[in-house]
Amino acid sequence: MLRLYFPSHLDVFPRLEELKWATDGSVAPILPFLSPQVQSLEVELLGNSQSLDDFFHTLAGRTPHLKTFTLKTPTPAILIEGSLQKAISSWRNLEILMVPPYYLRPSILKVVASLPSLTILEQCYTHHPPYDESAVLKELPENPFPKLETLCLNANPPSTQSLIQKHPTLFTRLTGVLIDSACGVSDGEVLKLARQLGRECAGLTRISLNFCLGLLPETEEASPLSFQVLESLFPCRKLNLLEITHPYPLTVNEMDVERMAAAWPSMKVFNLSNEPDLSLPISGDMGNSFPILSAFARHFPNMEILGLFFAKDQTLKFPGNLYPEFEFHRLESLSVGVSAVPGGSSQETGFLIASVWMDRPEWVEHQGQWEETRKYLELAMRTKIASRAQASKAESY
Repeated sequence: MLRLYFPSHLDVFPRLEELKWATDGSVAPILPFLSPQVQSLEVELLGNSQSLDDFFHTLAGRTPHLKTFTLKTPTPAILIEGSLQKAISSWRNLEILMVPPYYLRPSILKVVASLPSLTILEQCYTHHPPYDESAVLKELPENPFPKLETLCLNANPPSTQSLIQKHPTLFTRLTGVLIDSACGVSDGEVLKLARQLGRECAGLTRISLNFCLGLLPETEEASPLSFQVLESLFPCRKLNLLEITHPYPLTVNEMDVERMAAAWPSMKVFNLSNEPDLSLPISGDMGNSFPILSAFARHFPNMEILGLFFAKDQTLKFPGNLYPEFEFHRLESLSVGVSAVPGGSSQETGFLIASVWMDRPEWVEHQGQWEETRKYLELAMRTKIASRAQASKAESY
């Protein structure tokens, strides 16, 4: 343990530009590290609301040239609203702001929207404060976010559509949008929002849509999203990241993949509801067929991150070829989310994954039943990489 003893008014590192700090809200320990030179500050605050309030009151004005600020805390925004608003208002050079969900209450939003250099406004999900209706965006101040490029907000689809209509200059300028809706969302509302994004925000390169069913009216019947949602986003030709989270899995076929590849030639990250709500009546045949990986490898060879939910009830048969015509060239991670091993066949599944991968993959899943699959995958990849190395060595002679 290292203990430093110094007068609190001294700058310990007068040239320090980046600072990450975790605290219960105590103010004194951080003071010597703060100076006008600090440009990036990340704080995780776990104390009571009074200590956090004191923290932000003290922070205001001490880092006037701050360009990046990240806040991680489970404390509701309403408990520190005034002091946080004061601190943010003192950072006129701020370019990147990351706050927890439900932190853009009206008074905070007004200050944030006026920042002249802000380009990225995102949410940090390390902690998840409770739902706050006041922080669900329905209105924006006049002429908001003069330079914003990426916007993350808590809002339902109808409110988002209204915001797009009222602030076309802002939304046509955006290159990234994340919409997190914790209220009940119907399939029709999602489709209308997707159509409007495709029609009026064609310059988007990143889209992340997080939907919850919530309590739907009795006349609404919950069901998986249709492919029309994806189809509606085809006008966003520059798209390189698309993430859609929904309580039901969204299934695509080979023709769908071919059409998506034609619409989005730059796609690098694609996550299609790989963590549905398993407490819902999701049958074993709901989800993607495992051979769809071959279609993605064929049409998206430069994909870097792929997330899919696979149907449990399907029979797999590995054809015995670890070197098919089409493989992923750059895939770094395959996320199967909460999928079960298709057909319970770990060996076939592991070999099929290895057949479409050129290098050792990073594996992402949330159920231990895939551990056996991982072993077969690693076995097949060792064989595949070794044989290719031998073939390359033989060609060099």
